[in-house]
Amino acid sequence: MEDIQPGKNTVQAPTPAENGYELYQIAPAIKPSPSLILNSLNIPYFWGEGYDPRISPTFSLHSGYTEARHLIGDGSLESLESLTTTALQYINRVFNDISSSSEATTFISPSLSPSLLKWKETQHALGNILPSKGDGIKRASPSALRILNVESWPEPLLTNGSLFGCGMANMLIGAYDSRVLFSNYCVDMIFYYEHGYQKVFPLFEDLVKNELANPHAIASPAGYERRKAAEIGMRYIKRKIEL
Repeated sequence: MEDIQPGKNTVQAPTPAENGYELYQIAPAIKPSPSLILNSLNIPYFWGEGYDPRISPTFSLHSGYTEARHLIGDGSLESLESLTTTALQYINRVFNDISSSSEATTFISPSLSPSLLKWKETQHALGNILPSKGDGIKRASPSALRILNVESWPEPLLTNGSLFGCGMANMLIGAYDSRVLFSNYCVDMIFYYEHGYQKVFPLFEDLVKNELANPHAIASPAGYERRKAAEIGMRYIKRKIEL
């Protein structure tokens, strides 16, 4: 992997429209056809190599998750804002119910069914036990960091949880170019507010903040919309952990 550092390795980005950043909507997902799959194989990993600002870019269409597509509606920022507001209302109801002194409650104590409990016991007996979440915040192995050539990246990006979660996902997805890929990875790290990264890594919040405002990534197709969507998600996550 190219050695990328925050604020370095930037290249000239496409110029945004004069009246603001143009948003490139991802087309609604459809069932992939054989011809679509064949065409997708020809898309470069860093697809900005063939970018033409005069032509709106097209993206591969994937079936995705039916439930997620239903929840996000048309995927617009307005839909995501509405979804987040609704989700926070549900979160508030849950916590208000838990803290209420009233005997009437909708809160229940969930438990595994007998069949699932038996399956769990069988798996544990075979040694199939998930590691504790504490392993996720440990630094990835030196060999893994060396192979990916990311040893000098900021520490929050190098934990087992982040590197093999958000990091690997972005590496598999690809991006406009290597700089945008790095920036996208940093933006997706918003998820790790739920794991307390802001309390463990002093640079975490500045890293996220800087890449949310990265002008090169913002000017790439869908870059502005992607970061605005991430900010909406961050509002939900921060409010949830405050509760």
